[in-house]
Amino acid sequence: MSKIIKIEYLGKAPEKQNEHNTIIARDTAIVTFEYDDGILEELEYNVIFGYELYSKIEKSEIINISNCIIINLEISRDTIFLGKPMTLEKVVSLVKQVCISTKSRNKFLEEKNKIDIKLARIDATNAIFDGDTYFKGVFFNEDTIFKSTLFTGNMVFEDSTFFKSAEFRDSLFLKKATFKGCVFSKESYFSSCLFEDATNFVNSSFVKKSLFIACNFKADVDFGATIFENISDFSESKFCGSTSFRNTEFHGISVFIDTSIKVDISFTAAQFLMYADFSGANFGGHARFINTMFKNVCSFATSNFQRLTFSRSYISEYGDFTGCQINEANRETFRIIKHELLKINNRLDAVEYFKREIEEKWKEAKPHSFEKNLLSAYSYVNDYGTDSKRALRVFSSFTLIFLILFTFMGYGNCYFGWALSDCESFIEASRYTAENLTILLNPTHKVSELHGEISVFGIVISYLFRLYIPIMFFFILQPLKKFKSW
Repeated sequence: MSKIIKIEYLGKAPEKQNEHNTIIARDTAIVTFEYDDGILEELEYNVIFGYELYSKIEKSEIINISNCIIINLEISRDTIFLGKPMTLEKVVSLVKQVCISTKSRNKFLEEKNKIDIKLARIDATNAIFDGDTYFKGVFFNEDTIFKSTLFTGNMVFEDSTFFKSAEFRDSLFLKKATFKGCVFSKESYFSSCLFEDATNFVNSSFVKKSLFIACNFKADVDFGATIFENISDFSESKFCGSTSFRNTEFHGISVFIDTSIKVDISFTAAQFLMYADFSGANFGGHARFINTMFKNVCSFATSNFQRLTFSRSYISEYGDFTGCQINEANRETFRIIKHELLKINNRLDAVEYFKREIEEKWKEAKPHSFEKNLLSAYSYVNDYGTDSKRALRVFSSFTLIFLILFTFMGYGNCYFGWALSDCESFIEASRYTAENLTILLNPTHKVSELHGEISVFGIVISYLFRLYIPIMFFFILQPLKKFKSW
């Protein structure tokens, strides 16, 4: 029995065209065999991406490819892979009995069937991968280019490492795309990609900048526990399925400007260590920022939220929520936003979020409780401290009621104030009431200085009115605090 210990691709052989006039790249490969007696043998094969080599070797007795090294495999431009699904493990293993894609990583290591796959520069611009594509556990040592590439089947790059730049710009993924556990050591470009099915970047790492500008994710997306060590840009991207950034770390600037999220998105336990910009983003579902940490400035200016939850989150510097539209949120969310707006001295918007915070508190209060009734009165008087005009109207209405009661019932020995010993007519009583109102409005005068023979009822409502005046002045002036500039 023998085994393959190395496959080294030397370069392209002359190219040929198939019946569709499509160029099919051919390679020359040197395959090194090791026999039981330790003798090494090198054979040269002309291969079409490994298939000719595979067809020749699968009939032989070679079944052991443990620790096989593949060197300088190059995918050519404008190549269409037709027929059988193009799986890299077929190129790697060359033997049907070994299929690394179906084995878990732990099982794979336990069985010691680890294969070291080293690929040279890959340029698959405009290529079409017809069927499932597997690049699992691959080391891409040079620049990797899949620009404007079409993947018709499931595409798996799980646990692969890109030592140089990775280019996937304008590519189309018709089935599931899996980049789970990948390491992007240099720049990665996914701008304008279309993902028709679920996308998985769980536990991946982006060392340099990563660009997902204007991407379209049609199904669920998972960036859970991913680490972005440099700038990450998702500007103008569309997320149409459930999206998760749970436990994700953004060590560089993160940009979500004008991003559209149509359903739920979660940033639970995410960490933004640098500036985070969500300006103009549109969240059509439930956006969750639970236990989220912003250790720098964050901006949600002019963003729209259908439903927003900020819970137990921390913003170290400040958050800008100027012009933000929120349809639904809990009380803690409005409290956090109000606090952040006060940090940047935006009192006009902060007052509105204070109002919405109290409205949520009113909803939480028990029906017919003292707290709920008190908050209802607060709303009626000046709309939770936001409307001075309403407070003035309430003050004027209650003052008018006081004048009527005092005129008709505030003087001794009278029914409706017209038969007083020192007041012969209603006009006379009205004159006394006007004078007494002036006295009550002046805090330097006492109730005992009121003119006329005041009844017990008149004294009681005078004291009540004297107490009512400063309270109403507070409610009238309270909304004006939003214009405070110091």
